[in-house]
Amino acid sequence: MIKRLNNTAKEKYTFAIVNEGEDIPFDCWHQKASAKNKNFLNWRPANPLNWKRAVRANVKIAGLSQGKRQNHLILLANKDDFKLSLEPEPTNQYDSNAIKVMAQASIKNEKQLHHIGYIPKEIAKNMVAKFKLENLATTPSSFFLPPNDELNASLKIAIFDKGNE
Repeated sequence: MIKRLNNTAKEKYTFAIVNEGEDIPFDCWHQKASAKNKNFLNWRPANPLNWKRAVRANVKIAGLSQGKRQNHLILLANKDDFKLSLEPEPTNQYDSNAIKVMAQASIKNEKQLHHIGYIPKEIAKNMVAKFKLENLATTPSSFFLPPNDELNASLKIAIFDKGNE
């Protein structure tokens, strides 16, 4: 496995390059050596058993291009302690079922927590109806790192129910 730096418009990224037959590392960004688009990275969570209780996989978060959300994600996602969480926002003026996606990591030994987007409206409505939101957790699944300032980043996440652990 080789580590390399990928220059984006905003941040240098270190990620694992995985050759055919190699194990995919846990809890870090990685890319298959044979990947055709070198701007996409993937994530494998440390506890794969959680995938058995997946609520949704590959959910593209909404609203990432608003304000400084994209900049916050690009900065935080490259840190060793990067985590995502979900936070209900029942007072949202547009959607009482709104669920925020929050990104967290340490920068210069200080925890940073930023709102980076939302679960899409129809998925959030379904999740609020079927699950206890405090039992839901999330992990990244894939990330598009823009090669320049003219493109927007995108993030897909997996959502799982940890209520029966």
